Amino acid sequence: MIALFQSMSSYKSRARPARKFNQSSVPRWVPVNKSFIALTKLILRSAAARLGLAQAAVTLRCLNHQGYRHLLLVDDVRDLFIAAAGGAEEFIISTQEANSTPFNGFEAEAALSLPVDYAAVGNAPHRLGYLVVQMAPGVQAGSDLRHELQMVIDEIVRVISRYQSRYRSIHWYGDQCFWVGNSHALRQLDQRIDQLAKRNCPVLIRADKGTGKIIAARRLHDIRCSETAPFIESDCREWEPGSAAAILQSLRSCASGGSLFLRNLDALAPRDLLALRHFCLEWMAATRSGESLSLVFSLSRIDIDPVAVGMGWMIHFVEPLALPSLAERAEDLRDLVQFFIAEFALAGELHLQDDALQLLAKHSFSNHVDGLKSLIKELALRAQGNEITVAQLQPVLAAHSQTCAVE
Repeated sequence: MIALFQSMSSYKSRARPARKFNQSSVPRWVPVNKSFIALTKLILRSAAARLGLAQAAVTLRCLNHQGYRHLLLVDDVRDLFIAAAGGAEEFIISTQEANSTPFNGFEAEAALSLPVDYAAVGNAPHRLGYLVVQMAPGVQAGSDLRHELQMVIDEIVRVISRYQSRYRSIHWYGDQCFWVGNSHALRQLDQRIDQLAKRNCPVLIRADKGTGKIIAARRLHDIRCSETAPFIESDCREWEPGSAAAILQSLRSCASGGSLFLRNLDALAPRDLLALRHFCLEWMAATRSGESLSLVFSLSRIDIDPVAVGMGWMIHFVEPLALPSLAERAEDLRDLVQFFIAEFALAGELHLQDDALQLLAKHSFSNHVDGLKSLIKELALRAQGNEITVAQLQPVLAAHSQTCAVE
């Protein structure tokens, strides 16, 4: 027993207290701010161009509180918080520049309306608003139009879910681990996570450092589990050799009913890998008996072959989830830079000149987003004035390359 506690003290199991969210506070986590409106407009305009729509809009059920507009993600208009805020309202985001109604040239008789339903984990779906579209002159609505529009609705709901995860990360997990941007790679990742979350199977995250493995694990947890369910994270690199069996049983007890995220499995010794395999077989038997526990694993690098490190059996046990590198998220670079500048700038506004941003885009970061974050922090500390020029950026990039070469 003493040995168990000694081994347990050497790893960092991050257990979050299982406290229930106050439903009246949930809407505050998804503000209808400029970035949310911009992302929704991007989705609507892309759909309009693809489907031959004259105009498209989504009406969203919102409330105003302390001067800010928030999505109403709970279906209880009697809530005291909502009553104090003056009740719910509808906010329209459209393909037109102004977010207002009616549309210019809008014909209600020729419009098609589909409901936008939202369901938080553990809650029944409720009506958040409607997607309203009107075909362009001379364009006939095809038989597959409703299916295509439902895909547009699904993408909007995924944006809402991502924003909810962002504010859950800040208020619930106490950090700022969330994806920034709306690149094609991130949108595809959202879809993949949604698909995996609907299956009751373990997930193996394959990605390099700095690509967001903890974000992906939390996102799976948020979709699969209720708000009160525990999320337990443990790094296998910090386990005492030979202690895996005892640690896994302890973690299983802590994470029961929620999610267990085991990081860096490739750090385990052969004996501990056998203990992990036995643990997974026990999990399979327990889930057939009705036990609820979501398993998420990760490897330290994307190029690690599970077979080469003694985990060939796991290939048939898990669903893989590959995360995009920073190079694959080039569309997100500007958003990421602005986000980190806002975090690290000591005084006033600070931004990169366009030619400096182009130079930054050509740089290869060894730790992906983490590497970019470190570089922006250095730039913010060195910055003189409100603009970062190529001349200021070049020596920092050179120093960053030397540091990576040494590592």
